[in-house]
Amino acid sequence: MNPLTYLKEKGLRRALQVIWLFKLPKIQVSIVALLTRGRTLENKIVIESHNDFDCNGGALYDWLIENGYNDRIKIVWRLYHDAPAHLPKNVSCVSVYGPSWKKAWAICTAKWLTADCTVADKVREDQVSVYMTHAAFSLKETKGLVEVSPSVDYVLGLTPEMDDYFIDECGIDAESTEILHLGYPDLDRLFSGRHTSGYASNTHSAKKVILWMPTFRKGVAYGREDSNAILPYGVPLIDSESRLIDLNELLAKLNMVLVVKLHPKQDVSSIGLDKLGNVVLLTGDAVRKSAFDNYDLMLEASALISDYSGAAYQYLVLNRPLAFVLSDLDEYKVGLINHPEDYMPGSKIMTYEGLCSFIREVAVGSDCYSEERRALRSKFYGDCDARSCERLVRFLGILSEDEKDNG
Repeated sequence: MNPLTYLKEKGLRRALQVIWLFKLPKIQVSIVALLTRGRTLENKIVIESHNDFDCNGGALYDWLIENGYNDRIKIVWRLYHDAPAHLPKNVSCVSVYGPSWKKAWAICTAKWLTADCTVADKVREDQVSVYMTHAAFSLKETKGLVEVSPSVDYVLGLTPEMDDYFIDECGIDAESTEILHLGYPDLDRLFSGRHTSGYASNTHSAKKVILWMPTFRKGVAYGREDSNAILPYGVPLIDSESRLIDLNELLAKLNMVLVVKLHPKQDVSSIGLDKLGNVVLLTGDAVRKSAFDNYDLMLEASALISDYSGAAYQYLVLNRPLAFVLSDLDEYKVGLINHPEDYMPGSKIMTYEGLCSFIREVAVGSDCYSEERRALRSKFYGDCDARSCERLVRFLGILSEDEKDNG
């Protein structure tokens, strides 16, 4: 876009923000790239993830720390929020946005660059860049919204059967970027069933927990809105205080808890769900600052309610009951992929009564979609195991001292 046109449409304030957040960092990287040209790359990995220390980047980081890789390589996090007060040996942090010579140096001197959302373009051919994604699959039509940078060498994919989906939806140049079939680091937790910290078990005594993870309709980033639906309580189906109270009473009667985990990008000012006895609201910030994460919540949940997001296809690994809330589909501006019904192995909920019916089915253990879920899981993930981090680290050539000594 012409700079004058952009200034007229977006205003001076937004133009200055763009210069500060995006343009100046690129200039710094260009300068450092010139200064470090010909310099041997360091044993350093730069990591970014969806909400800091989560998703695939977080899982890979945890695996590296648990296995002592930070004793021999440096790890630099690109963060959206403030850095933790305490970090392990050889771990440092920079901001994703805004100018920073430290960040520019890390990007220009690291052997490996990984990203789940915002890619830091590599500046040298001998660097390796991997886009790991923060959602292996979703029903959203992302074509044109997600474009994988041409500087990316590899993208983590599902099984080879799903390569065409990735190439089309993510705008991948198949000639310059290779799809890797190594699995997803974040799913190792679900395949292994390993908790880091309990949430529901430490907070509630309910017999069963249902996890509801709606995608964001109204984002915090520059007023982005993906849905025209008017949602008085910020989530579909709950359109009055009486329904909220009714839902809480139903859950209490069935000795169940509904945990509503919001998308990290959701504008929480539009959420009207107050904490009730059996309906619990968790924001992205609350989870980020806690001892538990999304995978703990999934592992503890007897069922998951989703909509168009990728959460359902992470939870699919566990082969537990799924439901898809589609009540605002006509108002959802992003749209869905072709033939979405082929990828919804669970109840399709269009009304509040449908939501209550699904809750009752979970309460009594009714499950009509187990075989459909199992078939889709095989199509997406092939042989299910918990060794994706290990495979990725070996592929990148990040070997521990013991592994180097052994061969």
